[in-house]
Amino acid sequence: MKREKGLLRPQKSKKFKTIYKVIGIASKDNKPFDVGTYQNFDDAKHYVDNHTSSNVSYYVHTNENRILYSSEDVTKGEMNA
Repeated sequence: MKREKGLLRPQKSKKFKTIYKVIGIASKDNKPFDVGTYQNFDDAKHYVDNHTSSNVSYYVHTNENRILYSSEDVTKGEMNA
């Protein structure tokens, strides 16, 4: 915070740019690994769609740690844990 004329005023927040991370999880050991970071959702989704494998599930996360897209249907609540 800056002090201006005796009053404390909050600084204007900087806008953060959203980054999209592709994470893979191998079915044999359920360990996640980083695949890559992308500047836009379409590039991250394109990677997931073009790298299908029965051994690995891919997920697109944001920097807010939300899953936006996956290579499998996770809406059933049947993710491997």
